[in-house]
Amino acid sequence: MKYKGDITLYNFLSVFIGVLIAVMLPLNGILSELIGKYTASVVIHLVGLIAVIFILIINKNKIRFDKSIPLFLYSAG
Repeated sequence: MKYKGDITLYNFLSVFIGVLIAVMLPLNGILSELIGKYTASVVIHLVGLIAVIFILIINKNKIRFDKSIPLFLYSAG
């Protein structure tokens, strides 16, 4: 069953993510000019990793691995 509120939430999230990407691109460009392309890439990925770890800690959801799927397939992305 779909609710009208679901569509509104999806629209809001779409706009919000679009704004985040529009802000992220110039900031990443400025960062790469200041500290170099490779160092900026490392910093950007470390910040993303820390953010994901923080979100996982806050949610306190356990990650369940399916035993029938090889472990290396979980590392794609």
